[in-house]
This record gives sequence, C-alpha cells and structure tokens, in this order.
Amino acid sequence: MKIKRTERFVRIWLVIFLVVITFFSVYSIATSRQRGLDLISKPETENEAIDFFYFTFSLVIVHGILSFILTLIIVFVGNAYLEVKRNSLTDALTNLYNKRYFYRILYIEIKRAKRFMHPLSLLVIDLDNFKKYNDKFGHHAGDKLLRNIANVLKSSIRSIDTVARFGGEEFTILLPEASHSEAVRVAERIRKNIQHSKSGEIDVTASIGLATYDGKSEITEKVLFKEADELLYQAKKAGKNVVKKRILN
Repeated sequence: MKIKRTERFVRIWLVIFLVVITFFSVYSIATSRQRGLDLISKPETENEAIDFFYFTFSLVIVHGILSFILTLIIVFVGNAYLEVKRNSLTDALTNLYNKRYFYRILYIEIKRAKRFMHPLSLLVIDLDNFKKYNDKFGHHAGDKLLRNIANVLKSSIRSIDTVARFGGEEFTILLPEASHSEAVRVAERIRKNIQHSKSGEIDVTASIGLATYDGKSEITEKVLFKEADELLYQAKKAGKNVVKKRILN
C-alpha cells in the first residue's frame, strides 16, 4: 500500500513539473520569437537590443532553475520510493528478507525448478530455547541475539540462496539447484554454527526441517513449505538441535 501511494505521489509531481516546464518553454520560445520579430520589423536601437539580450538570458536562467528543481525532486522522491520498497521487503530488526518476499521468491523458484528440472531445497529453522532466553535477559538481548543469528545464517549460505526471517525466532532458507546431500550439509553447518554461537547461560540452538524437491514431479510452493514445516515439528519432538530431512518426489 505504501509503495502504491509513493508511486502516485511520484507521478503527480512529475506531471505537475513537466507541465510547468513545458508551458514555460513554449512561452519562452514564443515570447523570444515575437521580440525578435519586433526588433527586425522596426529600426533597432541599442537599448532594445540590450533589453532583448537580457530578456532571453533571464528566460534561459529560469528554465535552468526549474529543470534543476525537477531533477532534485526526481532524485529525492525516487530515493524515498526505493527506501519504502526496500522496507516493505525486509525485516527491520535483522535486515533479512521478510515473509512476504520469501513467498514471492518461493513461487518463482518452484516455477524455475519445474521448468529446468533442477532440485530446490527449503530449510525451515526455529531457534530452541529462545523464549527462555528472551524472558531471562530481556527483549533487547533477544533482539541482539536474533541479529547475530541472522549474520550466522547469511554467512552460511551461497550468494544465490535466499534467507528470510519468517517471524519471531523462525527463519527460512531457499537453496536453488542444491541437491539433497548439498542441502543437508548446509543445514548441518547452520545448526553447528548456531550451536557454537555465544548466547550466554542459556544454550540457544536450532531445529531444522529440510525438504528437497527433485524438480521432476508436480508440486506447489504450499506443499513444499508444509513438508519442511512438518519436518521442523519432528525435529522439535526429537529433542531439538536436530535436522530432519526428506526428498519429495
């Protein structure tokens, strides 16, 4: 909604200033032309020539100022639009992508996997003992821990992978073109990295559900996420700090 309002704002201001500059340009050309014709049609005096020069020069200056103002508005509003768009796709606390963007990418990657018949792996990660940690040390410490975990996740994946904060202490990671065995290695690396990260007196670990789509069968993004989420639930039941995995075919 914010993006649409910003887009309308940009369009309105651009139209207004384009109309102003167009009107002023037409007026400047017409006026200068008429003044020039007047000078040609009657004997030219030195004062009239000087007046015509200053008049034309002032029109050029004003036109340049209006063009400069328009450029500033385009840059300012454009940057504001990009900032609003970025904020609508990222989580404010961790600076990871948010749930909305995750669903969009999941839909796109499922289609790509089907088209090119390559695997796609999804990790659903939930932090163990985070509520206990948050209750004991407070929300400020909990937020700091979430930011640290976000950095651990980003440093544990490839540049083509997508990591998002799904909500609370839950995260998701998409691994395009990653085989099941490759995805298992990534999941185990993440689990160990989180386990070894410093969280104080309370051990905060990660339970992970990993579902791999082989790219050959028919599947929807909802099914893939449901499978990974179910595997996460199994990991929690198995004692936490565990990776539960499955290949969907």
